[in-house]
Amino acid sequence: MNCPICEIVIFDKEIEYCNKCGFEFIENKLLESEITEYQNRVNYHQHLYIWANRGDREAQNSLGLLYRYGDGFRKDVNEAVKWYKKASEQNEADAQNNLACLYEQGDGVTQDYKKAIELWEKSAKQDNMYAQYNLGWLYNTENGTEIDYCKATFWYEKSAEQGYMYAQFNLAWMYMYGRGINKDYLKSIEWYRKSAEQEYAVAQLFLGLMYQAGWGVKRDYSESIKWYQKSANQDYANAQYHLGLMYYQGRGVEQDYNESLKYFKKLAEEGHKKAKKMMGLMYLMGKGVKQSRKKAIKWYKKK
Repeated sequence: MNCPICEIVIFDKEIEYCNKCGFEFIENKLLESEITEYQNRVNYHQHLYIWANRGDREAQNSLGLLYRYGDGFRKDVNEAVKWYKKASEQNEADAQNNLACLYEQGDGVTQDYKKAIELWEKSAKQDNMYAQYNLGWLYNTENGTEIDYCKATFWYEKSAEQGYMYAQFNLAWMYMYGRGINKDYLKSIEWYRKSAEQEYAVAQLFLGLMYQAGWGVKRDYSESIKWYQKSANQDYANAQYHLGLMYYQGRGVEQDYNESLKYFKKLAEEGHKKAKKMMGLMYLMGKGVKQSRKKAIKWYKKK
């Protein structure tokens, strides 16, 4: 048989991957209902492989992604680097961002922050929102460059304006604490909301915190509960903890120790430190449970 991608002759019918291009042979493992989808996938991979070898930069980047994550091909970061480089040399913004990530991580290449920044800047100047976010993150942390909150905020904003929810969250955080920009709770609320409306659980939690504290908005416990609940529904532990507190304190909802206990117990059993302390407090005070000093001490001491 022949490999459907690179057309090399395959003599071993039990082989898992093509020795030349790394294509994954799974047809004999598929159910009949899965064959059509598999053939469509093969056609897509054939198209990419042909056009990448003809020099199409978008196909080269896409092929790099398939090798990077092992999607239909043997996972091979060296092959990914090869194709990212080919596309980057043609100024393909996504490929420049992807290659920069590998240089930042030292994955498949020698770690080189200078090279990563160079590639991210090339990509970011082409309005690639992921590269803009990555530059912001780099300047906001101590990873290969000095912290520069002004540059971090600049790039976060570029990315956020294109709708990238992680950049929107980070920009909101910068406004909240006045990092690289004047502290502005109204702006912080605005960007937390944009991120939260894209279902980013952490942004939903922070938006709830802003409503609970009354920062940039009128204090509104009901609105706070709404956003905590949205975040908690995504199984975000810190949101579940804050929701438990709201039920414990009776803020925005009717006080309900049993509901509070439900959240705290779940989190405590998963290792959440603050939830363990709340479990100890509930047993100590007899709130929602039978009072037990012994069980209270057990939860306080639990690691």
